[in-house]
Amino acid sequence: DRYTASLKKQYILSLFTFLGSGLCGSISCGYVYFTTGSMLFLLEFLMTMSGALIQLVYCYIAKKLYDNRSHQYEHRLGKFESFGSLVGLFILYLNLMIVVVLSILKLFNPTPISQPTAFSIALIIWCLGYDCIMIANCLRQKKANNTKVLQGQLIQMSKNFINWLICGACAIVAFYWPTSVMAPYVEPVACLVIVLVIGYLSFPLIKENTFDLLDVSPDRRLSQKILKTLTASFDLYDGFETYRVRTMRNTIIIELYLSHDRELPVKEALKRNAAIRLAMESAIPDSVVQIMIQ
Repeated sequence: DRYTASLKKQYILSLFTFLGSGLCGSISCGYVYFTTGSMLFLLEFLMTMSGALIQLVYCYIAKKLYDNRSHQYEHRLGKFESFGSLVGLFILYLNLMIVVVLSILKLFNPTPISQPTAFSIALIIWCLGYDCIMIANCLRQKKANNTKVLQGQLIQMSKNFINWLICGACAIVAFYWPTSVMAPYVEPVACLVIVLVIGYLSFPLIKENTFDLLDVSPDRRLSQKILKTLTASFDLYDGFETYRVRTMRNTIIIELYLSHDRELPVKEALKRNAAIRLAMESAIPDSVVQIMIQ
C-alpha cells in the first residue's frame, strides 16, 4: 500500500542523507577546516557529525517500521527514536556552545578572514544543490505520509541549507573584500547567526521528542477528544490498549488498538466498532478512524 511504500522511500532517503550529508559532509568540512582554519567549516564539521548520528537513528527507525509494522514494535522504536534524536541534539548543542565561545573570543581578538579555496567553494555549491534535492524529496514524501522521521529530516536539511547559504555569503566577502575593516568580523558573526538559526529550528524537535519520551501528547486537545469519546460513549476501559495518530495530506488518521474480547459476538463487535468510528469521526473533523483488534 501507499503507507508501506512511503516507509521504504523514507528509509532510502535516510540512508542517502546519512551517507551524503553525514559522512561525506563531515569528512569534507573537516578537511577544509584543517587546511584553511575557517571557523565556519569547524562549525559545519561539528554539525554534520551530530546530524549523522540523528540521521543514522532515523535510518534505523524507518527500516524497522518497514520490516515490522506492529504497534507494539512501533512504540518501542518510537522511544528509541526520541531518545536517539535527543542525544544527537544534545551533542549538537554542546558543540555549538564551543563554537559560541570561540566566536566571542575571535570578536575581541580579530584575525584575517580565511581565504576560500577552490575545494571549499565547490563544496559549498555541491552541498547547496544536494540540500535542495533532499528538501524537495522530503516535501514530496510529506504529502503522502507525514511521519516524525520525515519531519526531523526536513528540519535537518532546511537547517543545513541555511547554513551553507551563510557560508557562501562569507566566501564571497572573503574573495572580493579580504582587506575590508569588517572582514575579520564576518566569520564569528556568521557563526553566531547560524547558532541562533539552529536553536530556533531545533527547538520544536526537542519539544516533540521530549513529549514522546514521556508519553505526553503535545496536542492535548486531540488526545482529550479521543479519550473522551472512548470513555464517554463506550465501555472500553479494559479493552482499550493504545492509539496512534498520523497525518496524510490534510487528513488525521487515528489508529485505535483494542484487545480481542472473546465473549463478545462478532456481530456485536462490528456494531461497536462502527459506532466508535462514527462517534470519533464526528467529534474530530477531517479524521479517519481505523480500529485494530489485537
